[in-house]
Amino acid sequence: SDFVTTSTEDGANNLWFGTLGNGISRYDGQALSYYTTAHGLPGNHVRTIWEDKKGTLWIGTDREGLSRYDGNSFSNYSVAQGLPNNNVWCGTEDKNGNLWLGTYGGGISCFDGKNFKNYSTKQGLPSDKILFVINDRKGNIWFGTDTGGIICYNGTAFINYTTKQGLVNNSVWCGYEDRKGNLWFGTAGGISCYNGEMFTNYSRDQGVGNNTILCIEEDGKDNLWFGTDGDGLLRYDGKSLYGI
Repeated sequence: SDFVTTSTEDGANNLWFGTLGNGISRYDGQALSYYTTAHGLPGNHVRTIWEDKKGTLWIGTDREGLSRYDGNSFSNYSVAQGLPNNNVWCGTEDKNGNLWLGTYGGGISCFDGKNFKNYSTKQGLPSDKILFVINDRKGNIWFGTDTGGIICYNGTAFINYTTKQGLVNNSVWCGYEDRKGNLWFGTAGGISCYNGEMFTNYSRDQGVGNNTILCIEEDGKDNLWFGTDGDGLLRYDGKSLYGI
């Protein structure tokens, strides 16, 4: 498929790619291998792939739930097994080995390997449409939503950050923790940096040509790179933003 939605590197240095329509691909440095519903995937529209601490691969799909790949076969999970929604758009593992899943329409789910515990607007979340999830070095888990800002789970409670707390925009597409421990969020209205106390925002006035930020990465020289929706790349060198 020409639509690659996600990628990750596993512990054996294989590269995995998720596509919209053709399942997942693995590149071992020499050749590509392909895995689809014919091999046991629950669906071929893949939104996220990540590897847990045990080396197990997890795949989130559109409409078909979650899949676990142990290197030999796929085990699949859907609403029938306790998921709140079959649109699994993002996931991560916490320090205790639990999986935290973000669904598009069903809120957040925590999977301990046996059971799913679900959280939605019924439990007070600002939105049930979760766009990304990341861990920070303190063990907090951060979720971005379509219209409800950022949600932080600190181990005991969910805390919501929106424009009322200084976030630049409440539609939050991506997040990243830099080497200094600052959290960066890409939104539909620019970039927000959270230092643990306050937000510093970057939008059109600070050189963001297209306010919609879809991805963030840091290079070896501590530059931050931001991918935009239609306006190329932005680079932040610690002082200023530059369009590429």
